[in-house]
Amino acid sequence: MNNTRIPARSFFAMISTLALLSHAAWAKSPAEISLSGLNPIYDASPKAVEALTNPPELTVHLTYNDLSTAPTSAGSYEVVASIDDADYEGTVSGTLVISKAAATVVLGDLTATYNGSTMAASASTDPVGLTVTLTYDGLATAPTDAG
Repeated sequence: MNNTRIPARSFFAMISTLALLSHAAWAKSPAEISLSGLNPIYDASPKAVEALTNPPELTVHLTYNDLSTAPTSAGSYEVVASIDDADYEGTVSGTLVISKAAATVVLGDLTATYNGSTMAASASTDPVGLTVTLTYDGLATAPTDAG
């Protein structure tokens, strides 16, 4: 057996070098994330953003205003995408904007014969059930007078 002595200073320098090398071996490589599907139109279903990575097929966690559930309602949401991988790291953010859907309003009962009673118009919507506010020459009260 060889009893070679290593000076303490050289020994600690060697340990420090090994520690740096081992840390460098654990450092993650950067990866890119691109987001798509950031501008959908409301249709009552959740609107998840798609995240593509380079290199491909890395696991990505998405949050919408700090929640993991994709939003359904029209509005703006901050999206953060983070890579979850042992070898790669990366984060990107964007804004998901769910636009309001178009609706159709059909007015009815627009013609009436004067009888001294209030004559209110009616409204139906597509999709059904939307709230419509009717005004008559800028007033909320339906007319009773002819004209």
